[in-house]
Amino acid sequence: MEKNTKKNPEQNLEQIAKDLTSLRIKLGKRRKQIETGDLVVLIEDECHFCWGDTLGYVWGKKGERTEVPITNEKIRQTYFGCANIVDGRALVKKYPKGDGENSVKYLKYLVAQFPHKRIMLLWDRATYHTCGKVKEYLAEINKGLAKKNWVLTLELLPKAAPEENPIETIWLKGKNHVRSMFEKCKSFSDVKAIFEQYISDNIFKFEKMKNFGDFF
Repeated sequence: MEKNTKKNPEQNLEQIAKDLTSLRIKLGKRRKQIETGDLVVLIEDECHFCWGDTLGYVWGKKGERTEVPITNEKIRQTYFGCANIVDGRALVKKYPKGDGENSVKYLKYLVAQFPHKRIMLLWDRATYHTCGKVKEYLAEINKGLAKKNWVLTLELLPKAAPEENPIETIWLKGKNHVRSMFEKCKSFSDVKAIFEQYISDNIFKFEKMKNFGDFF
């Protein structure tokens, strides 16, 4: 008997490979701009972090039960975050939920972090990433500019392929770090603070970043 594993029926491995190749080609054509810092390339994803994510396997004294004080493990915080494919730094902001309005707020935050730079953001195909509010903001910020000079360019990641996104690994590492600090998690505010501090203090470099070109 073998343990079954989950499979997304919408996942098309051949199409995923084609989409990744297309993104690598687009980035490869802009390698000089990326390496000089004129073009900043970020890979984005959202994380819905629950208090229950604090629970996991931790080292403890033999014979003693390790307890984490959780009043409601379903309480959660939504984070928008992205990884810079050149320097491995992550930029994370928390919002009430993932929707078009907060997507635009996060895009504005990113633009403010890189003044006088152009940004290419890679993110998934969530409906609120391609909604009218996002399109309106793109039209506003890129108004009157040739496409090659756009302040902000959005590219879609392969469909149903979250495992190809490096930020997913950053979320996982952040959650594992919180679990290792369980003794300091007296409230959900503590959990969020530890999670956010870990991500902001570290540089992340993963092999899967090379799926988009080795720029690190």
